[in-house]
Amino acid sequence: MNNADINDFAFNVISFLVKYVNALQGGIFISEEQDGQKYLSLKAAYAFDRKKQLENRVEFGESLVGRCAIEGKYIFLTDVPDGYLYITSGLGENKPKCILLVPLKFEDEVHGVIEIASLHTIEEYQITFFNNVAERIASSISNIKKNINTAQLLEKFRTQSDELAFREQEISKSMKAIENSKRNIDKQNYENGIVLDLLSKSCIIAQYDVLGVVL
Repeated sequence: MNNADINDFAFNVISFLVKYVNALQGGIFISEEQDGQKYLSLKAAYAFDRKKQLENRVEFGESLVGRCAIEGKYIFLTDVPDGYLYITSGLGENKPKCILLVPLKFEDEVHGVIEIASLHTIEEYQITFFNNVAERIASSISNIKKNINTAQLLEKFRTQSDELAFREQEISKSMKAIENSKRNIDKQNYENGIVLDLLSKSCIIAQYDVLGVVL
């Protein structure tokens, strides 16, 4: 699987998991950071073979998703709170029978949360499966983040190198202009020296008194 894009990776993961456990709806939240503040961003949601483009941000500790992330433990609910989540189908909207939230934890760091909603009970062995596979998914997300950061650093370095090369070219042009100006000044001084030398050899210096008499 090509894991260069974290959004595609997230959708591939959640769509596979929803089908694999025969659930109906799922979402995958990835941890991000802005101004030193961590939060969870919904990168992909899957329901009935349709890819949903949803914008959603959850703070750590906020709602069930944020609570799952901050505690670092899975949450399994069979008594879903009213209004928390509905599954839409051809038969209308239905309240899920159960919800499973699993933290994506790798090397003591939570990289995201998977949320699965189902109209039938999720079995214990399926929960075990989610807990086992979560670390591998988290490891992949960690690697993708590192690759993205490396690519951004390389791009920044390339941009800086281009800017440095441009500045060096400008400095080189300025130095050449200064050298040309210096050569022109030296040439002008040389020519002025010749003129002054010729004048000193071809002119008589005379001194007069106040009456105009040559002294």
